[in-house]
Amino acid sequence: MSATPTQSPGDGPSVVRTEVDDLTARLGELAGHIHAATAELVGLLGRLDEIGGWCDPGIRSLGHWASIYLGVDVHTATEHAQVGRQLHELPAIAAAAAAGELGWSKLRLLGRVAEPDTDQKWLDIARDLSVSQLGRVVGAYRCARDQ
Repeated sequence: MSATPTQSPGDGPSVVRTEVDDLTARLGELAGHIHAATAELVGLLGRLDEIGGWCDPGIRSLGHWASIYLGVDVHTATEHAQVGRQLHELPAIAAAAAAGELGWSKLRLLGRVAEPDTDQKWLDIARDLSVSQLGRVVGAYRCARDQ
């Protein structure tokens, strides 16, 4: 990867952008689109599961249906649908996910602990932490809660 400076036309004479700058900007934008699409997929799978839309002869579960028609493994599809059903009760998290602010890793973790009355609080925490940090916080919270 080159760190060779390049002059962007709109940057003006004092701003030099490198290929790294360009790549990180593009990656951030693409990740946001993927996160928003994932949030939509999760919501749609949750709704399909709620209405039993996956039920067909020979289909054993939503996960089985998704593995055939969407190329998603059974376990992941089941988790997607579970979080998708929860998002109806978590408007702040749902809105942030739809805006591309939360990737699947954070959304999955938030689905384990967030409730309607803690929705905004957990979103604020998730915004301030990396995925691994959020995982540790969620794990510690669940451990303390379940005692």
